[in-house]
Amino acid sequence: MEADEFYLGGPKSGKRGPGAEHKCAVTIGVARKNPKLGRLRLQVIEDCSADELVPFVQINVDPGSGITTDGWLGYNPLPAGDYKHQKVFKNKAKGRESVLPGVHLVISLEKRLILGTFQGRFEKKYLQRYLDEYVFRFNRRTTKSVGKRLYRIVQQSMATPVMTRKQVFAGCIAQF
Repeated sequence: MEADEFYLGGPKSGKRGPGAEHKCAVTIGVARKNPKLGRLRLQVIEDCSADELVPFVQINVDPGSGITTDGWLGYNPLPAGDYKHQKVFKNKAKGRESVLPGVHLVISLEKRLILGTFQGRFEKKYLQRYLDEYVFRFNRRTTKSVGKRLYRIVQQSMATPVMTRKQVFAGCIAQF
């Protein structure tokens, strides 16, 4: 699996990159089935520290599996006995543009989706739901049966907590 972190958010003045107040940190994991991409995981996180990144890996990657990351220090506390952790440093790699190709492809697709659908603007409280929808569609992109997709949608809708009409409209009005 390839793992990385990135930021989503529209262009605004002020600090750029890590620590920018108007951007949301997201961690990503993409399984590799050489040369194809396998299943995807996306999760909104508070920051790119080990306290956020290590639990994401522990939840989404089976012990004993291999994980490839960039040189970010947040992945250093991964238990050495549980994972085959390979660090790829961009400045030391032969093909610098393809250090984590699967992850970077999906990140660019997700950023294009946010830009095209929401014009780069979104509420942080709804971002995880947008990401969950994208993960659902991505993970089922090769499914041959439409019936299985419908079955999974119904299955997930039954597992989702019920919201009253009043709660839905209260959330929409608070947005504007």
